[in-house]
Amino acid sequence: RGTGITYEYPTLEVQIPKGVDNGSKIRLRGKGNPGLQGGKAGDLIVEMKVSPHPLFDREGDNLLQNVKVSYAQALLGEKIDIPAIEGSATMTIPPGTQGGQRFRLRGKGATNMKSHQKGDMIVTIQITVPKKISAKEKKIIEEHPALFGNPQQR
Repeated sequence: RGTGITYEYPTLEVQIPKGVDNGSKIRLRGKGNPGLQGGKAGDLIVEMKVSPHPLFDREGDNLLQNVKVSYAQALLGEKIDIPAIEGSATMTIPPGTQGGQRFRLRGKGATNMKSHQKGDMIVTIQITVPKKISAKEKKIIEEHPALFGNPQQR
């Protein structure tokens, strides 16, 4: 009275293509359960669950990243290197950059699984303010408040 089917749970190695995201599915032809009465095996569908990355969030093919810069870097501008999915990327912080300002680095995002084109990296600037300053630094700020963004002194 058996069905003639024996269930096995083999371990398979699967090539995961670039650009998979949560919910992406990969079809492995012929790796599913065998058909009834000696019929050919069906397909195995693997649905992806991508673990969060410690530096990047993902929005479609775009990667989102918060980058901390000093007050001086935001005020004066500077070229900085930031982490990217494939190593690092150089970006220019323009003079007068504001906290929360966003910049787009074209082609530095995730690879689209179907089109193989890269998304963008969206960088949000976070300005860090020192917790302590020297007496000399404090005096300079007090003597020139307009240079340091005090709107009441402009």
